[in-house]
Amino acid sequence: MPTFRAADRSTVMLSRYRFACGGPVPRIRTLSPAPKRLRTSMQALVGSSSQPISSHDPSDDGTAAPQPMLTLLPPSGNSNFDEISLKQDSPDNNIFSFAIGITPSEEDQPSAESAGLADDLKSKLLEILPLLSQDIGQLVRDVEPIRAALRSLEGQLPEPIEGALTPAAFIKSHRMRVLRAQKRLANRIQQEQIAKQRDELNGHELQQVNQEIDVADSDLSQIQPTVEKLKSEKQDQASQAYQLHKSILPIPGSADGDNRAIQEADDIRLHTINVIRNSLGLL
Repeated sequence: MPTFRAADRSTVMLSRYRFACGGPVPRIRTLSPAPKRLRTSMQALVGSSSQPISSHDPSDDGTAAPQPMLTLLPPSGNSNFDEISLKQDSPDNNIFSFAIGITPSEEDQPSAESAGLADDLKSKLLEILPLLSQDIGQLVRDVEPIRAALRSLEGQLPEPIEGALTPAAFIKSHRMRVLRAQKRLANRIQQEQIAKQRDELNGHELQQVNQEIDVADSDLSQIQPTVEKLKSEKQDQASQAYQLHKSILPIPGSADGDNRAIQEADDIRLHTINVIRNSLGLL
C-alpha cells in the first residue's frame, strides 16, 4: 500500500497511486513546514480511493513536530493528469478568451435566399411589386394590402426578403411626416407662382402708366381724362396685388428638409423593391 514518507525535508514520491480520474499521483516535494491541517486536506483529496493512505504522524506520539508542506508536481510521462492540468493564463488560453470561427459545414451551407424560392412564393412576391410601385404619398395612406401579403407569407420567406418587407408593411408610421412635407412643398410651389404673378402685375401696371403718360404728353387736352383713368386702374391693380401678397404665407422648415423626410420613406419602398426583384432574378 503506498504511503507518505517525509524524510529529512527531501522530495517524497507517491508512486503509482491513482486518482479517481485514472492518472498517476503527482510527485510531492517538501518545501517548508506546514501545520497538520494541510496533511488532513491532502488525505481528503486522495481519500476517494478505496485504499487509505497511511503516514506516520509524530504528533500521535505526543510530540508536535512541524510537518513538511507538500507541493503537487505533475508526474513524468504521458498521463491523464496532464490532460486535466490547468495551463497558465495567457491571451490565448485565458478562460475568458474565445475563438469564434465558421466550421466547414457552416461555410459550405448555402444561404436560404440563394437556395431558390418556391413557385407560389415567387408569384406572391410578384403581386407585391405593383403595390410597392405606387407613389410614396399614396403608399403611406394605404399599406394594408402589403401588410396582408406579409401576414400570408410569414415564416415562409428567407430572412433578407422578410426583413425588407417588414418596414415596408409598416411604412404608414411615416404617413404624417410624408404628407406634411408634400403639402409644404406644394405650398411653396404655389406661393412662388403667386409671387411671380404679383410681380408681373406690378410690372404691367408700371408699363401701362408710362404709356398713358406718353399719350398725354402728345395731346394736352387728354391730360385730365387720362389722369382720372390712371387713378381708377391704379386702385384696381393695387387691390389685386395686395390680395396676392396676403396669400403668400410663411412656411416652416425648408424645402431640403421636406425632401429628405419624403426620401427617407421612399428609400424603404425602393429597397424592398430591389430585394424582391433580386430574389426573383429580375435585376
